[in-house]
Amino acid sequence: MKRYYGPFILGIIIGIVIGLLAGKQVFSGHNPQNNSVPAQSQQAPIANKQIQNSPDNPDIPHKVYVVLNYVLTHHQAMDGYVGGRVFQNREQMLPETDTAGNPIEYQEWDVNPKIEGENRGTERLITGSDGRAWYTNNHYRSFVQVK
Repeated sequence: MKRYYGPFILGIIIGIVIGLLAGKQVFSGHNPQNNSVPAQSQQAPIANKQIQNSPDNPDIPHKVYVVLNYVLTHHQAMDGYVGGRVFQNREQMLPETDTAGNPIEYQEWDVNPKIEGENRGTERLITGSDGRAWYTNNHYRSFVQVK
């Protein structure tokens, strides 16, 4: 008996495309119904380590805090994101030691999801073993302290 799988395969492809488009809207913070970014209060707090947008750093995008909260809670990158690699601080733009004089170890995290075939962009979150976090929007040329 000969079976024709064309409609089935087409349905799967359409489902994947719809899923990718929906995922891109969710991770970009875009809401097609009201064209706004979800409010901070609509997100469930993550443990006791929840970091809020700081009025001292209004230029730090909300997505940086979302990634930071996830990293602090789960100690790994979010699904679909790149992160956890060692950041060597070669240019010594970030502190090298903590207040006790111990060397600080850094890790880098993308703040945008990885899209196959596209450049990862210039935005990164850097977390230090001293508990501080830094944001760069120009691929390590300058940093703003997040935490």
